[in-house]
Amino acid sequence: RLVNSYSSNEFGQVGIVENDGFCHIFSGVNVKIVDDHFDVLPFHKKGRIAIKSDQVFDGYIDQNLNQSSFKDHFFISNDYGYMIDQSTLKVLGRIDNLLWRFHLTFLNCVDSLKHKSAI
Repeated sequence: RLVNSYSSNEFGQVGIVENDGFCHIFSGVNVKIVDDHFDVLPFHKKGRIAIKSDQVFDGYIDQNLNQSSFKDHFFISNDYGYMIDQSTLKVLGRIDNLLWRFHLTFLNCVDSLKHKSAI
């Protein structure tokens, strides 16, 4: 059986991603969605994914990166998504790959636009 998980080098394993694309968060992992001011957003509101667990690494060598990557012992990822409930997460993509125009969010289109502009 092939299993897909949501994880990274910085924060370790968060949970199992099912066929429907929703991540079921492991016990002991605390996930919240935050806005640009690091305020916690309610369920179903999209924002930056923040993770706290025993697996989160201690920090970067560059202290400037630590200041922008950690808040209240949570690692603030560059991933974008929303929470369905306390144990279910939907990862939409990377902040770097999002494009905001006219109050709309376009997912995973930045690389496509770069490719088209190079042609």
